[in-house]
Amino acid sequence: MDVAGGLSLVQTILQLLDSAVLKETQSVLGVKSQLHKLKKTMSTIDAILRDAEEQERLHHSRSNYTERNRLERLKEALYQADDLFDEVTTLAHLKMLMPGDKLSKLRLPLSLCFSQFNQLRSAVNWSREIKSIRNELDDVVKDHHLVGWFRHSVVIEDSRVRNNPRETHSYVNLENDVIIGRNDDKRFLIDALLDTTVEENVSVISIVGIGGLGKTTLAQLVYNDYKIQTEFPLKMWVCVSDNFNVKALAGQILAAATNQANQSDGLSMDQLQIKLREKIDRNKYLLVLDDVWNENSEEWRNLKTLLAGGGKGNRILVTTRSKKVAVVVGSCWTHELKGLSDEDSWNLFQRMTLEPGQHQIEANLVDIGKEIVRKCANVPLAIRVVGSLLRGQDESKWQNLKNNALANIIQDEANGIIPVLKISYNYLPFHLKSCFSYCAVFPKDYKIIKEDLICLWMAQGFIMPRL
Repeated sequence: MDVAGGLSLVQTILQLLDSAVLKETQSVLGVKSQLHKLKKTMSTIDAILRDAEEQERLHHSRSNYTERNRLERLKEALYQADDLFDEVTTLAHLKMLMPGDKLSKLRLPLSLCFSQFNQLRSAVNWSREIKSIRNELDDVVKDHHLVGWFRHSVVIEDSRVRNNPRETHSYVNLENDVIIGRNDDKRFLIDALLDTTVEENVSVISIVGIGGLGKTTLAQLVYNDYKIQTEFPLKMWVCVSDNFNVKALAGQILAAATNQANQSDGLSMDQLQIKLREKIDRNKYLLVLDDVWNENSEEWRNLKTLLAGGGKGNRILVTTRSKKVAVVVGSCWTHELKGLSDEDSWNLFQRMTLEPGQHQIEANLVDIGKEIVRKCANVPLAIRVVGSLLRGQDESKWQNLKNNALANIIQDEANGIIPVLKISYNYLPFHLKSCFSYCAVFPKDYKIIKEDLICLWMAQGFIMPRL
């Protein structure tokens, strides 16, 4: 169980503790006091795990063996609590659904569960079991100051094995880079950036799409277009990623505008904004903010205030995977980037698999290749990664990739699609992470029925029915 799994389980138990069924049953069982204490413990664990998840997201760190051991102890106690409340709520639900004479018509032993409810599990036994679970949870919390473990050990581990944050750049090599199927997208964005009817001093255009579609590549194409270079004397490129700090971003923008190293650490915020405004006020500018995740409108407003000034026509081009970000930044235009067409996907795949001097894929590999491309779902990054893996390989390797789990093969590559998409998973709410991860139980190419999946999620306690 990871931190996200723990959060999901804690939330499930908290929802059960707040459910009308359990509140009605607790007085009969005589465990109201124990449940109240357990709820306080669960709320503490919930806050700790939320903090741990945030630290993991920010620092990209992993727990060591000792921490994983504590998490396993926590998991066992949580599962005991979950099983206990499943038993209580199941019996209580049946009692509510089948009152009175309906119970007497039930076959044994089900009717016995109600007619001899207190004999089945006395109030003393219920109280003892709940207290035992709560004590186990309290011990885990207290052990080695669990709060400190979650809040500080993550940072310590991070200082040892810190991953470099994602960075992008503005350069694109039109001769060597394989870019297919984006001419229409490029044309739309250039027209939007050059639109003279916009009244705002600074207007925002957003490119929105899932990871791997080529948002950054498209922004690079636009950024380096001759018309854009002519129209905007000052161009700046900043990769934002998931660290939206206004002062840090202002320093990065100033460094891009002056083509100098970022020296914002030695400046106050006021000094920084003076230097930045001096630079942008004298020029009509285009600023690309690549890979934006921040959905806090107040932080965005603070940054945009620093970018106002000068004449009309300044533009900010934002790339993001979140439609909400496009709304928060006040986009005049939002361009939703789609996957490549089937034809363009196949053309890109061929370009990636062909060796120098080779003009077409061997006939015996065409059908296999088209099936592989279909599994890549028209996502350019997936096609590029898989195509590169297959370059120069024989038919058996192509067949092996097609017939085995394609995602696992991609994941093994250091520069594959999984590391690029992982940030999308990190930003899912914890309950959605559990729902998403659960889909791994289905076999490859299985057609998932939505209604069945929802029922399975409910059975696992990932989502709760409304009573």
